[in-house]
Amino acid sequence: TEQDFEDFAKRYPELMSKSQQDYIGVGKGWFGILNVLFGLMSRDVAQAKYQLKYALEHPESKYVKPIAELEAALATALDQLPVIQQIKEKFGSLRFYINGGTDAHHAYISFAESMSYNTCEVCGSPGEARNDGWTKVLCEHHHRERQQQLAEAERIQKVSKPKLSDE
Repeated sequence: TEQDFEDFAKRYPELMSKSQQDYIGVGKGWFGILNVLFGLMSRDVAQAKYQLKYALEHPESKYVKPIAELEAALATALDQLPVIQQIKEKFGSLRFYINGGTDAHHAYISFAESMSYNTCEVCGSPGEARNDGWTKVLCEHHHRERQQQLAEAERIQKVSKPKLSDE
């Protein structure tokens, strides 16, 4: 939802401000995976910002690099952030599409996508792919809940189906 996107945007403003999508298109169960992914993708920016802040607050420190060098490192880290094109679920797994980024960003994405294969999209518990006409990764509890919902929907459909004159 848009609110979920805004929550991530507050935590990872530089990354999310470059997003082409203004919502998170997966269940909340995968938000832990996304949180780790966004943290890893934003790590170089966070580190560069911290080093620059430290240097500005402690100019007398012998461990501080020149301010211009730290500003350049921050600019590079910001430039290397990918543009998020789309975050969604497809065929029961997380899909995360970007433009740009580094080899490390692409490796983080592959890892996050692989984590989704075993994580319930609803609650984040261990899960497995379930195919009831639509593939979703669900834990046992949410799989049973979904089975009940599908059975109820099928029952309602049978009850409300109009009878044809020759039946």
